[in-house]
Amino acid sequence: MDTKTTPPEGEPHRPHEPPAGGAKPRTGHKPPGPDGAGDFWAGSLGADAFEKLSEGHRRAVEQMTEVQQAMIARLQELQELELDYAGRLAACATPSEAIEVLTKWTAARMAAILDGQREMQRMVLDALAKAGDAGR
Repeated sequence: MDTKTTPPEGEPHRPHEPPAGGAKPRTGHKPPGPDGAGDFWAGSLGADAFEKLSEGHRRAVEQMTEVQQAMIARLQELQELELDYAGRLAACATPSEAIEVLTKWTAARMAAILDGQREMQRMVLDALAKAGDAGR
């Protein structure tokens, strides 16, 4: 075993600290981080390319936010459907009436779920296509 990188017995290994007897941290070295990230990418890509990339990412996030809001609206519609049919089921006087309500409920629920899935797929694919077009 390498004694320079192995901690003494009973002590945990701390990867963020230099190993005992190992290299010392460089002076004047600034680790990469949020402070200079924009300058780094703008400099390496060029200002125009960086701006275009940033704009594409911003549009993609906006489109995904729209998709999320549409999903929330769909879930609220489904919840209203569930509450409506639950009320109808509670009002049933006979088992045959309850079976009829349950059959209609199941059909309405499946239709709503399938419709919602198709709509979400369409929205996500549209958002991805627009994001791909923005990157060109």
